[in-house]
Amino acid sequence: AILHETRANHYYVKFTSSPFDSSVDHIDAQHANFHKELNKLGINIKIKDVFKRYANGISIETDEHHVKRIAEIEHVESIDIVKIYKRINLNEKKFNQRAYDYTNLPDNVNSVHEMTGVKRVHEELKLSGKGVKVGIIDSGIDYTHPALGGCYGPGCRVAFGYNFVDDNDDPYDCLGHGTHVAAIVGGDLRVNGSGFVGVAPDVIFGAYKIFPCMKDEATDITIMKAILKAVDDGMDVINMSFTGVDSKKTFLVTLINDLIKYKRTIFVASIGNKGGRNGLFTIGMPANSQQVIGVCSFETNKVITFKAFDPKNPKFVINYMTQDVSAFPFQNAKIKLLPKKCIHDYKDFKNTIIIKDNRVENKCSQVIDATKLLGVIVINNKFKEGTLPAPPIAVINTKEADMLIKYLEKNPNLELDFSDKHGYIKPHPFAETPSVFSGWGLAEDLDIKPEICGPGGLIFSAFPVNNSTYRILSGTKFRKQNQQQFSEQLKTALMNYAIPREERNKLLASVLRQVAGLVDAYNMLTATSFAYPPKINLNDTKRDEIHLPAPSVNGYNKTFIRNYYQLEYYTRQYASVKFDNDQITVPPGSSVDVLGWLEIMPLDENKPKLTVPYAGLADDARSLPLFQTPKFPALYNYDSKKSIQKKDPIKTFTFKLLNITSGLRDYPSIHLNFTTPTQAVFTEILDVNHHLLGSMNDKKYFPFQKDILEIPKIISWDGFILSEPVSNGKYFIRVRALKMFGDINNEKDYEVWDSPKFRIERHL
Repeated sequence: AILHETRANHYYVKFTSSPFDSSVDHIDAQHANFHKELNKLGINIKIKDVFKRYANGISIETDEHHVKRIAEIEHVESIDIVKIYKRINLNEKKFNQRAYDYTNLPDNVNSVHEMTGVKRVHEELKLSGKGVKVGIIDSGIDYTHPALGGCYGPGCRVAFGYNFVDDNDDPYDCLGHGTHVAAIVGGDLRVNGSGFVGVAPDVIFGAYKIFPCMKDEATDITIMKAILKAVDDGMDVINMSFTGVDSKKTFLVTLINDLIKYKRTIFVASIGNKGGRNGLFTIGMPANSQQVIGVCSFETNKVITFKAFDPKNPKFVINYMTQDVSAFPFQNAKIKLLPKKCIHDYKDFKNTIIIKDNRVENKCSQVIDATKLLGVIVINNKFKEGTLPAPPIAVINTKEADMLIKYLEKNPNLELDFSDKHGYIKPHPFAETPSVFSGWGLAEDLDIKPEICGPGGLIFSAFPVNNSTYRILSGTKFRKQNQQQFSEQLKTALMNYAIPREERNKLLASVLRQVAGLVDAYNMLTATSFAYPPKINLNDTKRDEIHLPAPSVNGYNKTFIRNYYQLEYYTRQYASVKFDNDQITVPPGSSVDVLGWLEIMPLDENKPKLTVPYAGLADDARSLPLFQTPKFPALYNYDSKKSIQKKDPIKTFTFKLLNITSGLRDYPSIHLNFTTPTQAVFTEILDVNHHLLGSMNDKKYFPFQKDILEIPKIISWDGFILSEPVSNGKYFIRVRALKMFGDINNEKDYEVWDSPKFRIERHL
């Protein structure tokens, strides 16, 4: 899920006192005083939700111009605009409702448990999660699925839940993602010891549905209510398989931290699926919270494939994967490469499978009518959620693709035989390496994030039975859950015994990429020694507080085409480490203090080693660029796709209505993207002499995380300052962004951009 936009005029007001250390009467008094002061000020609000247990606040609807005065009311700690989270909808397209035959799946569908130690946990420790409650905050759970118990309510595997979309007690999943996650955590479809099984097949689930089937969005208020319900239901672990572009200082993260501290609930969150290719500082919220166990993704060790061959040359075989884990339903098909020119007549593609090579740019903007094809084979090594067309879709890796294309050139009339319906287990070509989509640390306060990594690339699991029963998906949201005392102890154990792994380039993956490494559940659960703290934050060269070295990474090399984002490995620039002693022996029952990223070898050679990661920034954090210059910030006409440059003629804005249906007006707008997180952004209006007149809006915009989708944030000016219209004339817009660790009151700690000069001409 990606934090995409805000809910207009919808705010959360947080009061100063915490329900965990204040009386009920005191909390009630703060709410009563708030309403009393609103009446005095003549401010009208619409109450949406009231929170007094675990959280102390109220969600309201009110005009934006009241925000500043509400923030100044006694006992108001903060007022934040409500944010919206969106996820790709898997049900937007029509799925083929063909008969799936899962008797042909290979026996070892649980091979992923071999790479995480879960297989040994099952076989040697006989642990299965019995007595543990796991809350899944997502799209709900298909509780009718046999792998998840087949029922909902007391006595069922899915025993708790709520539908926050429709405000009822039925959390049935019509989207699919929540079911997939739940089955990874605790699905069980074994017969005589064989068949699909999750990590903890005896856990009890709570299904908290926040994402609907079609519209597919949830506000942070909805997420907040789901968390509170899960805590009331007694969930030991709460899984949050969504992430947003926001700061760790939001009211939602504050609530989570309080629940971890006072209720001892374990929170696990994915770090995000969109940041991997975009470089450093792409950890999403709430995984960026210091108390939450943030999880990144590794590729699985093995994949389920199917075979097709040339009946004229049976030695020519390709291996293909399907998202619904089922062989193509037809016996044979013609194979053709998608032409570079647009397809105008599909008669030549009847009973044909098209090969779509995503490595090659196709200049034709035409949308392929997949309904007129027999199938599609995609070359890009992964599936895209929500892109399953009407005919079957398959994926082949680049090695298989090159072989197929070369063979097709020699055999232009190629037909492949798809009669083999049996599934085969094949080694993943990039097994146990960090997934390319998984986000990078650090957090915006230079905290080392995430904590651990788990299998998340091409993971086999359950899916709602009305779609395909099983499916392969990818994402940092698919991870392992185990309850061991409370959150900090669990985090320490998980990180100490995780195993650092290599990248695809055979270099040890950066700490910012994998932190502690790939989780090892068996070693973690059988451990008798622990190293605390489990990670060491070195901050930066101005705020520094030592060895298994990993390559340094530069995420700000402007010489590459992908400005700011291209990651450059420095294989010879390892951190230097200095110890007062080269070796320290710790007697049983004792402890010592050390500094650094350590590789700790137990005296007992039969025990696994421990690792403690460290990371920091080899520069002053305040020197990092904030704006994505020269592209952003930029001045735009509200409905224009082209920015206004300083060399262009002076642009005139009239504020006239441009579109009656949309309500768009001729507004000046600023498009913003950031390369580094910032805790405060101010957008201000200057006169023609660069004198400050006031803010574009009554509130400051803060904070902004590094943008990971290159979708700019748009801030428009309606021509008012403090509710008064400005006169016609020439103006500038100034954007000030606070540098990392900057003082909000020190003008030298801001990066500043001034827009091109523009003119205001209202015609009354």
